[in-house]
Parts: sequence; structure tokens; C-alpha cells
Amino acid sequence: MATQQQEQRKRKRVCLFGTSANPPTGDQGHLGIVKAIAGLKLQNEEESAFDEIRVVPVYSHPFASKRKLLAPFDHRVQMCHVSLQGIPIVTISPAEQDIYQEKLEQQQLLLKGESAENSISIGTADLLEYYNRQDDIPTDYTLCLGADTFLDFTGGKWRRTEDILDLIQGRFVVLFRQEDATDSGKQKQEQQQQPNQQRQLEQAVAKLEGTNGSGSIRLLQVPTLGAVSSTLVRKLSREMSQSEDSTGNTNAQKLTEQNQQQQIAELQLREIVDSRVLEYMKEHGLYGFQKDA
Repeated sequence: MATQQQEQRKRKRVCLFGTSANPPTGDQGHLGIVKAIAGLKLQNEEESAFDEIRVVPVYSHPFASKRKLLAPFDHRVQMCHVSLQGIPIVTISPAEQDIYQEKLEQQQLLLKGESAENSISIGTADLLEYYNRQDDIPTDYTLCLGADTFLDFTGGKWRRTEDILDLIQGRFVVLFRQEDATDSGKQKQEQQQQPNQQRQLEQAVAKLEGTNGSGSIRLLQVPTLGAVSSTLVRKLSREMSQSEDSTGNTNAQKLTEQNQQQQIAELQLREIVDSRVLEYMKEHGLYGFQKDA
């Protein structure tokens, strides 16, 4: 008779990592996170913790202020492919687009053809239910969340919390940032708050463990994670492109200053975003860049 451990081995282990990928950042951000997840092992074993890391780009934000900042979905999906192609167990899932279209069709039937795009919201429970329908082999899903997001989840700020816990059987990877003695200013202030956050995480984990199934919750400190964000990438891209758009009427001193700003912005960009992603952004005219001819 097969043991429980052998039965579990027959199930696929998938870690879900949702992100706007607007754009995906490098080793200090998205790429570093995915590498760290890929390096996780099963407890007391050399086998990888996951058979697949499924990166799930957000299709559409429910709030117009955030929605208008998103680059086209197909571009964000492709940038994920470009950035993460060197990690064999990674797949990029367009599931949110499919779920959105399903919901849109349902809403249009209810509203008799009236516009329904702005009222559609895709939650984590929707995503998990979709995968349960679509995946053709039994799968155990683990949800990857940042520390603050995990605390929001355990604090009851998410919709359908109990459904999500049931669908993932209490499995989480919770990311938090490693302290860096070279950080300064706001980052140092955040580090001073980190011990308190870690205590909060430990309390939240203790509360969840042992409920809703196996309750496997792993706190993952990512060595390369820095104070970078997609927002910073977009800001630097605009600064770089504004310098490139300077007209010939600008005086020589001003042009020199703009060229220096452009060089600084490009150097910073190359530190926080994969060079292949940066070239893709330029080639397709994303985030303020002029599209290559």
C-alpha cells in the first residue's frame, strides 16, 4: 500500500507568484525572488520544493488610476519570458486574461451588452479555482506573498480568505527583505521596523499552521532583494526618454546636463532591470521610450 508521502509525490507542486510585472525587475526584485524560490528544497531533502514556479502577471487593475499605468498585457507577459527564461521550472501564465474574459462575458449578459470592463475584479480565489479546472494532474498550490501582503491576508483584509486557505491547504512562501548595512535614510528606518515585522510574521504563521490542511508556511529571506520597484523603473525610464527627446533649440549647457541625467538614469536602470528587458522596453516604446524605427 502506498504511503502518504508516496501519494504526495504523485501530485505536482506549484508555487504561484502574482505580479503586475510593469515591468519585471532584476536580481534586486522579481528575478531575485524567483531565483530564491527556485532554490528552495523540500524539508530534510535535496529535492526541489517545487516542480513549477508559475508567474502570473496581473491582467487589469480594478482601479482606473492603476489600470492606466499598466503597459499592454502581452508586452508584460513577454518581458517576464525575457527576464525569467534562464530558470527551467518557471512558466508564465496568462490565466488572468482568460478569467477576465470569462467574467466580462458573464457581466455583459447581466448588463445586456452595456460596458462592464471597469467593474471586473479578479481575486486569488478566482485564480485558484481556474487552475483547479484547467490543470490536468492533481496539483498542490503554494501562494507566494510579500511580508506586508501576507499580514494583510492574515489580518482579514482579503476577499474570500477562507476559500483561499482551503484551496491552497494553508501553503505559503512569505518573502521578506534581508537587512543591509549599506542602506540609508528611509531604508534604515524600515530595517529598524523589521524585527517587529518578523515577530508579526511569526505570530501570523503560528496562527495559521495546523489549520486548513498541512499548513506549510515558509519564511523566505531573499539575499538580493533591494529597495527597487517597477515604479522606480518607470520613473527612470521617463527621465532617460525625456533627455533623448531634447530639441536642437536647447543650449549647449542644458544639453550637457540632460545627457548626464540620461547616462545616470541608464546606469541606474541597468542595475535594477535585466538588460534584455530594458532593450525590449526601448524596442517597443514602453514607459516613455520612443519606439525603435
